[in-house]
Amino acid sequence: MKILVLVKETVDSNINMGLDNEKKPIPNKEVYVINRLDEFAIEEAVRIKERFGGEVVILTVGPESAMVTIRTALSKGGDRAILIKSEVDNPMGICEALKIAVEMEKDYDLILGGWVSYDLNNAQVPTRLGTELGIPIINNVTKITINEKDRLIEAERDNEEYAEIIETKLPAVCTVQRIINEPRLPAISEIMDVKYKEIKIIDFKKTTKDSKNIVQYSRPPKRRDNIKLINVEAEEAVDQLMAALKKAKLL
Repeated sequence: MKILVLVKETVDSNINMGLDNEKKPIPNKEVYVINRLDEFAIEEAVRIKERFGGEVVILTVGPESAMVTIRTALSKGGDRAILIKSEVDNPMGICEALKIAVEMEKDYDLILGGWVSYDLNNAQVPTRLGTELGIPIINNVTKITINEKDRLIEAERDNEEYAEIIETKLPAVCTVQRIINEPRLPAISEIMDVKYKEIKIIDFKKTTKDSKNIVQYSRPPKRRDNIKLINVEAEEAVDQLMAALKKAKLL
């Protein structure tokens, strides 16, 4: 089976990104990582390949600096990768870029990706892509079962009150949740082998305008100091808390 995995480069939430005088992020390649949910998609693709054979192809849209992220994805089990080099940063433009790469891989069986990216949190790209390609889409998947003989995929996803099982024909797009698997850590040999894996670069110069623009970035406000009440009777504690809340204009 040929499985295409959509991998996005996102900002590491554990690192503080600097802002310049114009309130724009200061470029720093060290703060970028694979979108966490896309790691689960890579792992699921590798597990499917281990059962049925085939290959896992990583697809990424971004600047050339995203090669670091792509190599990380390859070390986690990808066989080769395609970087669609572009500055587009809106879902519509990213889908147009991805569609070019997908259509080059004409005999693909499945497209996987995380159901949402942790930076913009819009959950649009995989669904838009599936719609553009005219193939079935299943979102928020927690388990995948494939019937290779009949070219069918069965996907399970959790709702608030019950588990939902959906069956459709391949090829299809599936977005995954965290609980679908546990991504493995790459071995040293797999990290070393990345230099022998193919990374194809496609230039995508078309720009797609979005209906909204980011005006500026800003840091979140500092948290206020916590109030600690030690060895205080309940009634007195309530009085002190009420006074503190009124002082903070929260009441």
